[in-house]
Amino acid sequence: MIIPTLRNILEDLFIFIPFFSNIVVSAGSLDSDQGHVGHNSLLCWKVEAHGTTQDELWVNIDSKDRSVDQRIVLVRVAVARYYSRMPSFYEVMIERNFSSAHQLRGYKGKCENLHGHNYKVEIYARGEELNNIGLLIDFGDLKTAADEIVKYLDHRNINELPPFDEELNPSAENLARYFLEYLNTRVADERVKVYKVRCFETPTSVATYRVDD
Repeated sequence: MIIPTLRNILEDLFIFIPFFSNIVVSAGSLDSDQGHVGHNSLLCWKVEAHGTTQDELWVNIDSKDRSVDQRIVLVRVAVARYYSRMPSFYEVMIERNFSSAHQLRGYKGKCENLHGHNYKVEIYARGEELNNIGLLIDFGDLKTAADEIVKYLDHRNINELPPFDEELNPSAENLARYFLEYLNTRVADERVKVYKVRCFETPTSVATYRVDD
């Protein structure tokens, strides 16, 4: 009796390799009558997605009546079925840059002093449907809206600009949220939502603000 090893399965599932960062395939057994792990059970491969028992997919690869190729097909089908159940959406991203000064009020350290950054901001929008010409949102429209904020902040002391003069500390976290909330007031399309903004103070220091539906 030849049972495919985990290596065999992964090698043969090459078309799913991009997804396997979140999937574990392991040997196991499944009770054919009660639908759960048991002693009187068939040999199976377990395809576990995202590491939660709720997303486990049990694939019967009992070798008595299935070739290795048939078992591989069964695992492929299981993985495909899992991903067909996952929410799907389109995503676009734009990047904007600006240079500004700021100081963090109440910070105990050198960042309490006035200093500057060459900021990079990544703006992510998503939606489930495209428009009639196959676009989620025009990149140009999203850039135009983002540039309204960039123009407001660029080559300025952010601490002197509302709402960062009194209400908010001009941290990367608060800047990311400011971009996201403003842009969602400027995107006049119910199909599209700006759901994530990443604000880089340096290439190695980044804050993210995101909202989930």
